[in-house]
Amino acid sequence: MPPQLRNKENIIRLLLSGQENNITLGLQLAESQKIDLTDFTEDIDTLVNSMQFVQDKSLSLVEKLVTIGQEEKHNLCDPIPWKQLHYLKKLENLDLSESQVGFLPPEIGKLITLKKLSLGKSQLSSLPAEIENLTNLEELWLVKNKLASLPPELGNLINLKKLVLSKNYLSSIPSEIQNLLNLEILWLSENLLKSIPVEIGNLTKLKELSLSSNQLRSLHPEIGELLNLLYLDISKNHLSSIPSEIQNLLNLKYLYLSDNHLSSIPNEIKMLTKLTELSLGENLLKSIPSEIVNLTTLNKLFLYSNQLSSIPAEIGKLAQLIQLDLHENQLTSLPVEMRELTKLEYLFLHNNQLNCLPPEIGNMTELKTLNLSNNWLSKMPEEIKNLSKLVELNLENNPLPDSEKERIKSLLPNRKITF
Repeated sequence: MPPQLRNKENIIRLLLSGQENNITLGLQLAESQKIDLTDFTEDIDTLVNSMQFVQDKSLSLVEKLVTIGQEEKHNLCDPIPWKQLHYLKKLENLDLSESQVGFLPPEIGKLITLKKLSLGKSQLSSLPAEIENLTNLEELWLVKNKLASLPPELGNLINLKKLVLSKNYLSSIPSEIQNLLNLEILWLSENLLKSIPVEIGNLTKLKELSLSSNQLRSLHPEIGELLNLLYLDISKNHLSSIPSEIQNLLNLKYLYLSDNHLSSIPNEIKMLTKLTELSLGENLLKSIPSEIVNLTTLNKLFLYSNQLSSIPAEIGKLAQLIQLDLHENQLTSLPVEMRELTKLEYLFLHNNQLNCLPPEIGNMTELKTLNLSNNWLSKMPEEIKNLSKLVELNLENNPLPDSEKERIKSLLPNRKITF
């Protein structure tokens, strides 16, 4: 081991690019056994041409690096020393996030001990086929690159548990994804996907699947085979229907369907009795099925920006609700059964056509935020005085006379009330 490594703090600084005036990379060997190139602010004065001596398990190449003889920082633009990296025979974590590296050479396939590879924001437009050699890989982060396609060899990463491909330009996913039988987390949001392969149904260990902000027009029934799914986000697509097979996702806790073209909700949704969050905002819904009564574990329900003219009385059965968002609909009244929502803390009813509130609203004693702006209210029920935990009440753009405003203030002293 070079003598430079034998100081009391066990810290080294290495220069991997020997050319004068080039951007340099700093290595820090700390007691945590992680090599980190983060935020060097001084010149690097020790040259080492090889990384053979490194026995570390983690290498991080990050954005903030220094130039020799200068204090300003630059993005990484020198070539990564790929040929030296293969000396890291115990390397398990390679982080090139925000490095602007631009490409991955075939040499990446030599890092066969890797368990986590982070390549977010690295300007990658393709992946080499040699990535198939990284069969010990458990996490692969490729968020915010320029990937338009994926090599079929990706299907050979049989130990992969987490695959993050959000914010790319993917228009399709290779069917070989079906081989990733250990995959638990798959994020494909913010791409250009118009469909997902039927084979996704083989990924029965999946717990999280994000497909938001794509161009999906339909879902295959095979999505119902993901029996271990806990989190499903298919918001911001072009879906006009949801397959009834969704009823098989009995472990689902989070379901996001907002910003689609849904005009109805399948009755089978009643089977998802473990749901804690359900988002159906920004669709074309005109009614809510009474079967919603089965979703008794719901904490958050989002129904904003639809075409709802009424709310079913059964909503009162959702006794665990903490947040209910019904803003921007066509509601003229509320069911008295909402008095049963005694745990509700946040209620959003703005941008509707409400002309009165039921006195039973006074039963919602846990309410902290109540937004009633942009309605047709001319009077508030006396029972609002029971909302002892209310912090914020928004009544902007309602036809409330001045005398009523004063009465409301007297009923709710020391509250933030906006008229």
